Amino acid sequence: MDDKENIKININQNPIYDDTQNIYHHIHNIKVSVNEKSIEKQKAENNIFNINKYFAAAILSVFIYVACALTAQVQLADIITIEVPLTILLSLLLTYLMLSNHVKEGYCGYTIVAILLFFVNPSYTFIVLVTELSQAIIDCTVKIFTNKHDFSVFNEEKHNLSKSDHIINFFHRIKYHLLLSVIFFVAFTLFSYFYPSVFQSLIIPAYQGMQEGVQSGTVELATTPLFINNFSVAFRMFISGICLSIPNIYLLIYNGLLIGFTGSQLPISYFLSFTVPHGILELTAVMLAGGAGFKVTQAILNLFNGLTLRKEISFSKFMVVSLKMILDSIVIMVVVFVLLMIAAYVEANLTIPIGRTLLGI
Repeated sequence: MDDKENIKININQNPIYDDTQNIYHHIHNIKVSVNEKSIEKQKAENNIFNINKYFAAAILSVFIYVACALTAQVQLADIITIEVPLTILLSLLLTYLMLSNHVKEGYCGYTIVAILLFFVNPSYTFIVLVTELSQAIIDCTVKIFTNKHDFSVFNEEKHNLSKSDHIINFFHRIKYHLLLSVIFFVAFTLFSYFYPSVFQSLIIPAYQGMQEGVQSGTVELATTPLFINNFSVAFRMFISGICLSIPNIYLLIYNGLLIGFTGSQLPISYFLSFTVPHGILELTAVMLAGGAGFKVTQAILNLFNGLTLRKEISFSKFMVVSLKMILDSIVIMVVVFVLLMIAAYVEANLTIPIGRTLLGI
């Protein structure tokens, strides 16, 4: 009887729910500690990303500006004291605005400053535009590799989608690749148009060769030769994605420079009349081919990422994702093929009559 009384007393003095509360409290503390460590880790990763973005934007801006200056045969010593430090400063400021979520304000503000400076000192306008271009390239590249709509081993693919949903998803998967291609092409077209003297040493040989070819008849204005020439360029842009799109970027820049320089040397009405009829299709195809090349590059880098993470995730999953990315790029190239076929026919048979009609000659 005494033993039973002792047990009752012990139970009353040490209720079970007290132990349960202690366990819950301990689990809660563990969760809080894990969350705090996770937040600290996330902050550290964000800091590293931000620092890398500052460095990348500054280095890319300086590289583009110095490359353009050397193309214009400007001595490096002439720009190292003012222009290069100014390029770095403007790049760091724009990156700060981007990281502070002032994206629209940053781009719009820099564009307005560039326009105003053009009437005062065009060389400083060029610096501002180069920093904008560098930032746009980096932002677009980041979006390519963080696009939640794109194929990924970390995202579950949606099934039973309608045709319209498939088309919409396809557009979302390739939109940043196409945007990056447009940025390269359009930016250097404008650079070459407004600053032809900067790029004339690079472009004049090709420009003169093109003129001589047309005058001598070695450049045949027929559908098949024009198509073969244009598609060979587009295919090189596509396949160069294997080489991290370096040749792809070069071809986008070079074609943009050639178009811009040609436009700067001819009356605008003449240039547009003999370029727009086929150029709309042809240049669209060129930029699409550039986007396809960037998609191939993403697929290749995804495979290398799979090699790094193969202990955690099966490498075969990365192979499947890369294959899907390459299939997307092939679909783009089919569109390029069709556009260039139509463009070649228009250039060979319709551009000259349309141009003469528009100009009244």
